[in-house]
Amino acid sequence: MKKLVWVLMVWGLALAVAGPTWACTIFEVSGTATHYFASNEDWSATDPAMRVEPGDGKHYGYIVFGWEAYLPGYPQGGVNEHGVCLDWASLTPQPFRNDPGKKTLDEDIFYKILKQCQTVAEAIRLVGQYNCPHLAEEHLLVADRSGASCIIEWSERGYAFIRKDRNYQVITNFSVVNPKVGWYPCERFQTVDRELRTRPKEEVDLAAVTELLRRTHQEGQYQTIYSYIVDARSLDIYVFYRHDFSKYVKYNFAREVRKGRHQVKLYP
Repeated sequence: MKKLVWVLMVWGLALAVAGPTWACTIFEVSGTATHYFASNEDWSATDPAMRVEPGDGKHYGYIVFGWEAYLPGYPQGGVNEHGVCLDWASLTPQPFRNDPGKKTLDEDIFYKILKQCQTVAEAIRLVGQYNCPHLAEEHLLVADRSGASCIIEWSERGYAFIRKDRNYQVITNFSVVNPKVGWYPCERFQTVDRELRTRPKEEVDLAAVTELLRRTHQEGQYQTIYSYIVDARSLDIYVFYRHDFSKYVKYNFAREVRKGRHQVKLYP
């Protein structure tokens, strides 16, 4: 869907007029012996799916989340075999300035990171090599199994790579570099930030992360359709449907990849 011009035009118009109705909440957090990456995906579509792509010697294996009608297009979040996790959230669009010394990317940087990067540092270097115009209207949160993470945004000065200075990072739908651009303050961001700022590292567990997803989910026309948590160390994946956080379906990266390329419905 990110590849479909008409969808982007409708999306951009709706966002500009009404604000972030398709809002998402994405965060990563490290505990004493844990590291989780989590996301609430909010929209009007009802067909979430998970696409599995094994490595082939030319690229790393990866799993992406998105919508059955569009995958492999319009990926929402993902994780690769090295524990690199990433997801994106929409922003108020800003003008993008091409660097004539860089190649303009003709594919989604999202997939390029999953295919080529083992660490956050590698993802930063990769993004810095290209003009990525879509980053003028979205930002990325990238993390790896070591506990490192980074928010990647476009700003009037160029790319901004915001490393974590605590044991967590969170993005919603405002620019971290320039909040005044729009959609700030954000209650969902404040909820996650306040909770993780005060939670002891030894209390960072699956239940705590699930509870934060519950507290930041949305209902209504653009509700939280699915949520996921990735254990960046074990690569266990927990998926929740339609903000029902009383139950989840658990997947394991290695087991899914062994099945070969396939797609999994994440809805009944």
